[in-house]
Parts: sequence; C-alpha cells; structure tokens
Amino acid sequence: MFHIKPKGFTEATLYLFILTIPFNTRIILHSVNIGKVFSYTQSFMFYLSDLLYLLVVGSYLFHVKPTRPSNKQLAQILILLGFWALLRAFHVEHLNLGLYQSLKWAEVLSLVWLIPRIVEHRINVLYILFIGALFQGLLGILQFHVQHMVGLRFLGEYIAGLGTPGLSTIDIGNIKLIRAYGTFPHPNVLGAFLLVGISSGLIIVSRETLKNLKTQLLVSCGTIVIIVSTFLTFSRIAWFGTSILLVGSLLIFLIKRDKKLIILVSALTIVSCGTIVSLYGNLLKVRTAELNSSSNSVVLRETFNDMGLKLWKSSQFTGIGTGNYIETMRERFELENWQYQPPHNVYIFILAELGLVGLGLFIGLLLKMARFTWNNLKTYEDYILSILLLTFLIISNFDHYFVTIQQGQLIFFLLLGLLLVRSNPNKELNVSSI
Repeated sequence: MFHIKPKGFTEATLYLFILTIPFNTRIILHSVNIGKVFSYTQSFMFYLSDLLYLLVVGSYLFHVKPTRPSNKQLAQILILLGFWALLRAFHVEHLNLGLYQSLKWAEVLSLVWLIPRIVEHRINVLYILFIGALFQGLLGILQFHVQHMVGLRFLGEYIAGLGTPGLSTIDIGNIKLIRAYGTFPHPNVLGAFLLVGISSGLIIVSRETLKNLKTQLLVSCGTIVIIVSTFLTFSRIAWFGTSILLVGSLLIFLIKRDKKLIILVSALTIVSCGTIVSLYGNLLKVRTAELNSSSNSVVLRETFNDMGLKLWKSSQFTGIGTGNYIETMRERFELENWQYQPPHNVYIFILAELGLVGLGLFIGLLLKMARFTWNNLKTYEDYILSILLLTFLIISNFDHYFVTIQQGQLIFFLLLGLLLVRSNPNKELNVSSI
C-alpha cells in the first residue's frame, strides 16, 4: 500500500505528526474565558501535534544538511510573512498573546517549506490522511447517533452537553441534535478535514499504477463513509466543497476520457447521495431550508465580517496587531460573550490583524502556489489536489479556522506543502519555476 523508501527518523516522525493533526489532545497553558465561553483565540495551548512537529524540525536540522532555497521569492515571502507577524506582535497590549500567535504563524509557514524537503512520495501522506479521515468519519457518525461523546477524551474528543453556549446543533422542531464533532473543536473544522479525506480517496482510486481491485473497492467504500459523515457535520460549506471535489474530479476524468474512473466515481457519488437522502432526507430538508439571506448564520457572518472591516479601518496599513483581534473587539463592541469571535473570512481576519502588508504577503504566497500548481498539472493527483486548494480558498471566504484554529491551520498549510511535492517522486525537488 505504501511506497516505502526509508529516510530515517525525520520522515517517520513527519508521518506521525500528520496522523495526529486531527487530535485535539493538548495542554492548556493559559485559559481565557469570556464569561462562561472558552476563547480559543486568546488561550495558550500546546498540542500533541506541536510536540511532534518540534521533533520533525529538530530531526531535520540534525540529520539533513540545510541547503540554500532553490527559489528565493518563495523563501522571501514565507520569511517576510512570518517576520511581519512577529513584528506586529510587539504593537499590542498583551505581548505574550502576540508572541504566541506569531509562533503559530512560524509553525505553519515552516511546514510549507519542510514538507517538500522531507516527503518523497506524496501518496504515503495521502494514505495517512485517508485513514485519519475514515476514522474521524466513523467517529462522527457514531457521535451523531448516540448524541454524546464516546470516550475518546485522550484524543481530544470533547462535546459539551445540550444547552451549553456555543454548542453546534441543528433544530428539528423542538428537538436539538448535536452535530458530528470527531476529535475537532467544531464540526466545521471536521468538515474541512473530511474534504481532505475525500480528495485522498479519489486520488488513491484514480492512480494509474494502482492495479489492485480489492484496494480500489475498499477505498471507494471508505470514501462513501467519509462523504456521509461530511453530511453529518451539517457544515453547508463542507457540503458545497464535497460537490466541488466530486464534480471537478468527474470533469477531469471526462476530459481525459477515462471510462473506468467515470463509472467508478459516478457510482461512488450516487451511492453516497442515495444513502444520505434515504437515511437523513428530513435533516437535509431542514438544513437547506434554513439557508437564506435572513438566516441566523448568514446574518451573523455578515455582522462579524463588518466588525472585522471596521477594526481594519482603524489601522489599515499595519493592522491592529498579531493576536489582538478579540481583545480589540471587546474594547470597541458591546456583544454577548459568545459573539466575541473572529470574522468568518480568512482574508478579513488577516487584513484586520496584519493590515494591507500582511494580506498582501499572504495573497502573494497563494499566487506563487497557484502558478506553481498550474505549471505542474500532470497527473490526477495534481488535478485533484488543485481542486482541493480551490475549494479551501472558497471556504476561506465563509469561515476563519484556516488561520485561527490549530487543526484548521495545519490542514491548510499542509496542503500548500504537498502541492510543492512534485508528482514524479524520482525527480529531485525543483521549485525554480514558482
């Protein structure tokens, strides 16, 4: 199943790190509550994934001789964005919070650079992500049907009881149902990770070198489970993302005239949708009926985004400072405790905290990635990962977790790093065309 070419402790530790990305296992070093609501963006936490990433970095520096970057522009953008986040940390009232958040930026930006230097076979990582998503999917299905935790607190599973402020539920008449969480802090973040699992499943079944029909069948069945569990997150943007991935992949197979994969993915889609409609048709109707211009989620998103733009206007060029968003909100807006949260838009959040300079550097990074990806579309693997990146960029307009929550940050920037790994694993990494 894996193409193994041992590369020592560094690569093994990297795979273990990737396996732990979904787990919310952590030590809370400094807890901040706004009223009775726990504030993720203001609390200091050290995750299991942080520990393993430190081991990855240490092993890389010890075992691999660092070389000069093959592309200076990419290196400069990564360094400048990290440096700007650190610099803006010194212009906030709570320096410790600014420094903590700047360390988070350093972690994810360095991940983009390290992934292509350690990973030789991208398919290995995709198998790990698929297995992780399948586990999370099964867990989410179980949680939804029992409506409580299932005893995996050691992996970071936490679902508060009904009535707890901030608990994610859907309303069916007078009944509230808890959405699937997995081991994530919010169902929406679980939905994003499951999109990675769907992409990985599509790539595995579409690989030209894969001749094992049994493996194809098993991975297809697993992908169906992941799609069904994505529905149970009740994240409508994750539903939309799933549609983009399935339709986009089918279009690629149609263009390539690959009849086998057209039939396979069409069947996979039909079975998944049929299962959802037959088992959860009433929930689908309720959730979709809620979505309109006056729905609570739409109005709140518009409100949060509007507040983010107002904060940005107070310091347009440099931003209000790294890690300073919620604190500034509390100073300027009178809200309910649970409403002190980032804008549901990655670009507005970066604009508010890091100003036009920070957003410009972030968009510059995305443009470099887009150019490299476009110039290196060779295999189904490349195409599907590119569709996933496009999906994430769309999601970034409707939620903030790709830059504010540990698991979301690692998922997004891991994808950027994987896109830099060339399709042909026998060739030396060359990013000079970025």
